[in-house]
Amino acid sequence: MQLNSAEHSFSISKKLRSEAGIGLISVVAAAFIVAISIAGLFVASHVTRFKALEVFHYRVALLKGLQKIEEIKFQNRLNVETEPVNIDGIGSEEFYLDELDGVTLKGKVHAPSITHHSDVVVSQFARYHKVIVKVTWYDGPRYYFNKVLNKQKQLILREDYFYRASDVGQ
Repeated sequence: MQLNSAEHSFSISKKLRSEAGIGLISVVAAAFIVAISIAGLFVASHVTRFKALEVFHYRVALLKGLQKIEEIKFQNRLNVETEPVNIDGIGSEEFYLDELDGVTLKGKVHAPSITHHSDVVVSQFARYHKVIVKVTWYDGPRYYFNKVLNKQKQLILREDYFYRASDVGQ
């Protein structure tokens, strides 16, 4: 059975009328998917920026701590293997970390601490001093709601100085 052109156009228009809202639903669904994708990109770029700043601040703090270790090494450069480490005159200091949204962020290199140790398993005549330098900082300004998110970061650097116990008298 073959349809004439009038019957054929009637069946097509009937089909189109029954699917009239599909175009609008498709557009709304596509717009929703695009909006979710764009929001995801914005969130990802914000997290990436925050992590990049966090890594930058960590590197600055690490370099300041290493600078303090190098000061101790320089101060003790003339010591031979038989003298203990001297950390006199090396105290704590604040340093410029970054400027974020007009707020200057600072960190602190704490005064080094020294502890005396011996490792009898290795040698009864070997002693060493552990020199520890602690660096603390925050990644952003301290606001009331930011206290939970922006906890104090810390970095601890350690340098060991070995010497002969029989020569030092310990």
